[in-house]
Amino acid sequence: MIEKVFVLLIFGAVGLGIEVIFTSASALFNKDERDRVRLFGYSSLWYLPLYAFALPLGMYYVQSGVGDFPLIVRGIIYAFLCQAGEFIAMGALHLLNGKSPSEADYLKSNRSIYGFTRWDFFPAFILLGLIFEYLVRHLLV
Repeated sequence: MIEKVFVLLIFGAVGLGIEVIFTSASALFNKDERDRVRLFGYSSLWYLPLYAFALPLGMYYVQSGVGDFPLIVRGIIYAFLCQAGEFIAMGALHLLNGKSPSEADYLKSNRSIYGFTRWDFFPAFILLGLIFEYLVRHLLV
């Protein structure tokens, strides 16, 4: 039991870490020079259950069905599922808290889908899905 909790915490930490790296790297494209120099990244503890439970458990079931597909096809499938999962999760947090943690930032972009996800993050979701596929295959199977 302790092993499974530890593995789920690893998933949560990896997910949050990837998000911090992604938001930090995206600061390179900010108009404010101070942001480009500092490269601050961020996330929210609200996302921990998504990375620790929803994403790995979803991946566990999905990757067994798509495991023989080519890498890019699997990545695209994972990205669609991650994007849908983010939309649903951020919508749920919006209902629970009045807004989701990233909603204000997402709504500033014309690439936002109702402030719950951004379609231009699709390539990042491909990479995230493939990283979690690797972790699921080596930690949950």
